[in-house]
Amino acid sequence: MRIRPLLDILQACDVTAVHVLKIDIEGYEDRALLPFFREAPATLWPGHLIMEDTEHGRWVQDVFPVLRRCGYERRGRSRGNILLSRF
Repeated sequence: MRIRPLLDILQACDVTAVHVLKIDIEGYEDRALLPFFREAPATLWPGHLIMEDTEHGRWVQDVFPVLRRCGYERRGRSRGNILLSRF
């Protein structure tokens, strides 16, 4: 299986804006999101982020402080997902 960074995928598809990103990668959210927010221009940051956080024990680094610094706030929660929005 080939793994590619999120930013590479968006650029390869000529994506210029992301309104909502739903991510569920079984405890690897930190390894996908942290490089994305470190390298992607803020214009590509999604307005809303829906992510599974029940596997946060697998994270090498907590993503929530980084997301807060990027302007995201918790807007809602379901059984296993959290909704974060940036305005």
